[in-house]
Amino acid sequence: MKTGREMPRNFGEKLRFYREEKKYSLKDVQRMTGVDAGYISKLEKKLGVHQVSPLSISSLLRSILVFLI
Repeated sequence: MKTGREMPRNFGEKLRFYREEKKYSLKDVQRMTGVDAGYISKLEKKLGVHQVSPLSISSLLRSILVFLI
């Protein structure tokens, strides 16, 4: 996968990298997963990860990643 962009290092960067690779907006991912676009943005910026339980975050991330990878 050669895009001319540096490969992301952390989860939030990876989430944004794959979303942009697919040319999805935050609203597109919200419609596909039911996860609020603002929350996805916070995850991409590493702001929202500590505000939910590990079990919730696991299922949330799984539903987002299904559409991005």
